[in-house]
Amino acid sequence: MRDPYSKIVTEFGIDLPSVKISRLGHGHIHETFRIGAGSPGSAGYLLQKINQNVFHDVPELMANLTRVTQYLRQSMSQPDTKNSLLLFPLYRTTRSGIPFYRDDEGNCWRICQFIPHVPMKSLKTAAVEGAGRVFGLFLFYLRELPVEDVRETLPNFHTLTSRLENFQVAVQGNPRRRLSTCQSEVDQIRERREAMQTVYQLADKGEIPWRVTHNDTKMDNVLFGQNGAAIAVVDLDTVMPGLVHYDFGDAIRTCANRGAEDAQDLDTVEFDLTRFEAFSRGYLGETAEFLNEAEKSTLIEAPQLLTYLMAIRFLTDYLLGDIYYHTDFPLHNLVRARVQLRLLKQMALKRPRMERILRSLCQLKCGR
Repeated sequence: MRDPYSKIVTEFGIDLPSVKISRLGHGHIHETFRIGAGSPGSAGYLLQKINQNVFHDVPELMANLTRVTQYLRQSMSQPDTKNSLLLFPLYRTTRSGIPFYRDDEGNCWRICQFIPHVPMKSLKTAAVEGAGRVFGLFLFYLRELPVEDVRETLPNFHTLTSRLENFQVAVQGNPRRRLSTCQSEVDQIRERREAMQTVYQLADKGEIPWRVTHNDTKMDNVLFGQNGAAIAVVDLDTVMPGLVHYDFGDAIRTCANRGAEDAQDLDTVEFDLTRFEAFSRGYLGETAEFLNEAEKSTLIEAPQLLTYLMAIRFLTDYLLGDIYYHTDFPLHNLVRARVQLRLLKQMALKRPRMERILRSLCQLKCGR
């Protein structure tokens, strides 16, 4: 291994003098590298350069991760816990005892053990249900962690009022003169804003509790084993206080769309009720017994709410000139927003069937 990585790895107490390092992934927030196994039986490590443009306070971010992962280990070790395996990243500390290393240029690095897994080649029903199960287990094991012990790593990440304020500023300012190309989409956002307030209103009243949630529950953040079973939840940077609706809604938004998130042909965007039911079955199988009645009765709002939030975010970025999301062509963010708005329409049409599925699963899992 050649500099600069050898020095970084050494700071974490790992001696891998002749092991190759290779870049992993494309388009992720952090720069991620795979460090090969150093000895027989070792799976190796992941090395990441933390994106400080997104996560400004690295010490707080890593303190949050340490708190959450330590609690997960403690919760899973209790004698009365579920007999269910859930893997998650475990970060190493440097020789100075801190979970990140700052190099001479101010870049911050971290290392966690690599979790062996296989790529998910297709989104089959069993895989979707397995993803629901491990995300449900994640919430189960963290259910008693006080939210005040966890920091908000990305302020207002799922706060609708904040997203709408940013959207309104972009519309009124129209800095890139793009408003004329997306007036229909802007109108659709405005038409739905009052209908999307239900969950927040109940949370404000204290009827829906704040919990420690993952907040980025896309399928890419689930790892699968050789037998196809979901085994791990990864990318814990966004773990912070949230509502159960954030995790359930974002997972449904991503896994139940049969089209691509940037599909230019909107006819390929289809909301799949089979996938919706599969994820819901896995998720509620691990959570229904401790979620309260207000949470369960309003889960139906979650997919539309998170889809609406993403439509706002994509359209805002388009109006501002694509300053947050990477784009491959001039209308990329507008296309993404249109996909979310198409999903919203399909969810509205299929809502009665979605409600029946959730009602049936909640009754089944709660033994009624």
